[in-house]
Amino acid sequence: MLGGLLNAGKWVIRAAEYISATCLVLGCTINFVNILGRYFFHAPIVWAEEIIQFMMIAGVFFGAPILTLRRAHIRMDMMLTIFPESLRRGADVFGQVVLAGVCCAIIWLGVPVIMQFIDFGPVTDAAAIPVAIPQSVIPIGLFLVIVAVIVNLLEPAPTALNQSEP
Repeated sequence: MLGGLLNAGKWVIRAAEYISATCLVLGCTINFVNILGRYFFHAPIVWAEEIIQFMMIAGVFFGAPILTLRRAHIRMDMMLTIFPESLRRGADVFGQVVLAGVCCAIIWLGVPVIMQFIDFGPVTDAAAIPVAIPQSVIPIGLFLVIVAVIVNLLEPAPTALNQSEP
């Protein structure tokens, strides 16, 4: 049962990785088309910069879970080498729990703001999309980071510290 849940968590995180890559590729494509339109056809895409910013944000927050799962995110690895081998696992677990706690705090503070955006219905200036949509990427991505932390903590120690493909 636990193995199935861990695999499901990895699958969701892998899907987020593909969404992240798609967002980054789409953002670059929109930017390229906008440059062509602006400098060669004198017809820029009005909403391009706004959408590119949202794509970059989505790329970061949907990409963070796979980095967390692979333990490739920014962390103080040098500090772990100071500890003896027997304490490294505990220090790593502590770091993972702190990461999950920070993510929980940001989600806790962010969701009410997004709910207000849904209630009041503001839209972006150029693209006229509801502000709640790009803002919701942040708590969704951070929730997936928490899923990655849980997967890392529940996997057996030798494979949890492995940075290979999930």
